Amino acid sequence: LSMNGAYHLPTFSRLAKTHYRILDSYGTGNFFLQALADTLARRGTLLLSPAPACPHLAAELFFGEGHASFALADTREAAQDGVRYVNMQRFLHRQELAKVRARLRFTVRCRETLFDGALDALSDARRAHFALEEIYKSAMDFESLSRETARLCDELGDLLEV
Repeated sequence: LSMNGAYHLPTFSRLAKTHYRILDSYGTGNFFLQALADTLARRGTLLLSPAPACPHLAAELFFGEGHASFALADTREAAQDGVRYVNMQRFLHRQELAKVRARLRFTVRCRETLFDGALDALSDARRAHFALEEIYKSAMDFESLSRETARLCDELGDLLEV
């Protein structure tokens, strides 16, 4: 997450020969991903990429020995060729899910709203940062800064006998 928006770096996807996406509409994929990480860590090299909003949770794994990547994905994500999918809804008890479905949908909408709000706030910070930087640049004497920097470096060099 940055002032320029949300980014996904495809490092694990580039390294992997096999790709798995864990379709997760209710936040249950983290349980599966964590259990998978615990198991794979005992079997070889495992790299983890944290979730942007919850860095204590993994959002993506790369298992070196298996040359496989595992990533959480929204169920709205378009299917991709060569990607295998694990739909977490298959593992949910349907009757219990029906009891809390409305609350889960509300929670998902709240999470998405908060996420979008955070990105908007970062974008606002970006605009304010660059507006302030323009004021700073117009008021800054860069020639004097360069001279003072060179003088200070010379002085430090003399002190350190460099």
